[in-house]
Amino acid sequence: MRKIVAIIFICLISVFLMTPSTEATTKSYAWNPNKVYTYDEKINQITYTFMKKKNGISYWKAKNQGINDKGKIEWTDTYTFRQRETKNGLQWELTGEPKKNYFYLAYPIEKGKTFLNWNGTPTKIISTNATVKIKAGTFKNVVITKTNDKHSGIQTKCYYAPGYGLIKAGHTTNPKDPYETELELEKVTNKK
Repeated sequence: MRKIVAIIFICLISVFLMTPSTEATTKSYAWNPNKVYTYDEKINQITYTFMKKKNGISYWKAKNQGINDKGKIEWTDTYTFRQRETKNGLQWELTGEPKKNYFYLAYPIEKGKTFLNWNGTPTKIISTNATVKIKAGTFKNVVITKTNDKHSGIQTKCYYAPGYGLIKAGHTTNPKDPYETELELEKVTNKK
């Protein structure tokens, strides 16, 4: 009897180990908790380091440093940043819990899909397979979203790489002008 139970147990474990999970087969656009992300924001440098995960929300320490024109740090500010990834999309929030129906990137990823972003403005996925070269490297299969804020007249493009999340963001007030980069992933390092 013990032998039969052991064989059944081994078979069940084998099936479990050989069956791919949905997490392994679905591309993630959330930050990896084992990495540290550093962004260049023209006059600031922001570094995000994972702190903890609670109730499905990942808490990240954000260290924001103001850089003067000589490259010296003039000020430092820290705050907590929250990120949640669900089957419906990727959400971020500076204070409180991410809002239920607003996303930075809505899932499933489909070119032409429109969704409401963090402040309720319609956002459209305009590409799902771009190649983008930035300071942190060259990224393939990048998803690009475009937001037209009718109140401010600002158009924003955000670039998301699988396994890295947001890698670049830019805006323009005139669609005929090139988008001005305001945020770019500078480097990704292993968390110590």
